[in-house]
Parts: sequence; structure tokens; C-alpha cells
Amino acid sequence: MMDSTNQSKHHQMRWWILVVIVISVLNVVFDTTIVNIALPTIQTELGTTQS
Repeated sequence: MMDSTNQSKHHQMRWWILVVIVISVLNVVFDTTIVNIALPTIQTELGTTQS
């Protein structure tokens, strides 16, 4: 069994891991949103088509 100090460190580590995962997911969502908003402008400026 784990003692209480080791258990509390383990519990704190879980929260840090959760924070890192949440920030990573938000980063992916924001990046995708920005790219989707910018794509039409990029296409018109470069003179490309959808294909």
C-alpha cells in the first residue's frame, strides 16, 4: 500500500496530467478553427481551387 504522502503526490500528478491534456486539446481546437477560417482567404490570394 502507498503511504499518505506518496498518495497525495500521486493525486497531484493526476491533476497536472489533466491540465496538460486539456490545454493540448484546446490548442488543437483553436488551431483547427483558425485554419478553417483562414483557408478561403488563402485560396483566393493564391488563386487556387478547392481540388
